Amino acid sequence: MPKSLFIIDGNSLLNRAYYALPPLTTAHGEPTNAVYGFSMMLQRLVDDYAPTGVFVAFDVSAPTFRHQSYKEYKANRTGMPEDLRPQVGILKEVLDAWGIPRMELAGYEADDLIGTAAKKGESLGYQVYIVTGDRDALQLISSNITVLLTKKGIKNLDSVDEQELKNRYGLSPSQIVDLKGLMGDSSDNIPGVPGVGEKTALKLLQAHDSMEQLYQDIDQQKGKLKERLVEYRDQAYMSKDLASIDCAVPLETDLTIQPKVDQQRLADLFSRLEFRSLLERLGTKTQEDKHSSTSARQVSTPLGVKSIENGTEDVLRQEFEMSEWIALESDDCDLWLATSQNVWHYSMSGTSNSWEWLTALILDHTQITCNQGKSLLRHVRALTEFHLKMDISLAAYVLDPGNSQDLSSLSVKYGDLPPLAEEVDKRQAGARRAKRVLELAPILKKTLVEENLWALYADVELPLTKILAMMEIRGVCVDPDTLKEKKKKMKD
Repeated sequence: MPKSLFIIDGNSLLNRAYYALPPLTTAHGEPTNAVYGFSMMLQRLVDDYAPTGVFVAFDVSAPTFRHQSYKEYKANRTGMPEDLRPQVGILKEVLDAWGIPRMELAGYEADDLIGTAAKKGESLGYQVYIVTGDRDALQLISSNITVLLTKKGIKNLDSVDEQELKNRYGLSPSQIVDLKGLMGDSSDNIPGVPGVGEKTALKLLQAHDSMEQLYQDIDQQKGKLKERLVEYRDQAYMSKDLASIDCAVPLETDLTIQPKVDQQRLADLFSRLEFRSLLERLGTKTQEDKHSSTSARQVSTPLGVKSIENGTEDVLRQEFEMSEWIALESDDCDLWLATSQNVWHYSMSGTSNSWEWLTALILDHTQITCNQGKSLLRHVRALTEFHLKMDISLAAYVLDPGNSQDLSSLSVKYGDLPPLAEEVDKRQAGARRAKRVLELAPILKKTLVEENLWALYADVELPLTKILAMMEIRGVCVDPDTLKEKKKKMKD
């Protein structure tokens, strides 16, 4: 197989992963969704292509020559989300442990480093693959350089080579900057020629080899289009310059370096970040595995779980009366109840006739807590009138909307409790969640009161949970004809 070089747009893929995955945090509150998505994609690339070398380019927070020539360049960009900012440093830790060199250089964008490295790699005889979500990279395509564009989140890559570029746009790689010069790029605040969109710009370039040729033949154009092209000629050329990738950056990176993974360091990082699936693929024991006997898996002991059936009504009623809180956990087939004395299990798929007295018992209690109220109501519709007092995930959302509502994370953050142990047995897993919900309920209620958020939670968010659940259960009336009309408009 020919030597292959993969050059990855670090900022592009990190952002793509951040918005493609739901918020994820470790049990200690460290945000990880973007790093996890990036790492998964990187692992997939290594598995699928077995590249000779891998390099990742990053932007640096310093003005570039483009900002100096046009002050409005990227002026419309918003700041990085707060929970994404720390993940940049975490990703660099992962890459260093993975043995993957990073390319960064003040005064230049990642695109310029990618372009320079790609052309240099091509001259060294590599088949080069550029992985990015930025279509500006299409100008770098050649017989030995292919662009892999991210699409549909982080799982799928769209391979574009010279022939595919021609088939798709009718353009050569060198015409991509002409396209940007004419149509501009709103994401980078590149103005282009006002009134000239992609469709018009493509027609112009398919009829002329370049923007220079277009302006030499400008008298072939007519009407308003000609007027706009003439009026904004200088702006078009400036836009082309802004979109052009500099492939002559003073880059000192040795492209012949092959990744040398520090297995132990990477395993310890994946363990800290709780990337279990990636950790399993490494097959390396972490320092925690080697030296600690207090991991969740090791210290977990089976919970005693009692079965709810006919004949247990009196015992359960007595426990309900003695318990300030009753915690419920459920899925489609099973229900778990935690009292101050025991954890109980009920199989909703069975034929037992205990369900009627059990629901009546639950509905009679005024201090019911669960983890996700909407899910519970969807699973157990007979409980739609129960007195839900505390929804753990909802309370956590009110306290900190941007953070994880995962039970393990909340246990560490608010209760100073250990993360939930991993359980293979379904009955044990449900019981452990129910017990943890019971432990967290009074803690989160106290925190909401102290933060002056109890009224917002109890009077607004909690009542809305039941309304939303009933909407999901019953469905919402819609007008199919109106939806079809809107679909057509959106498609157009």
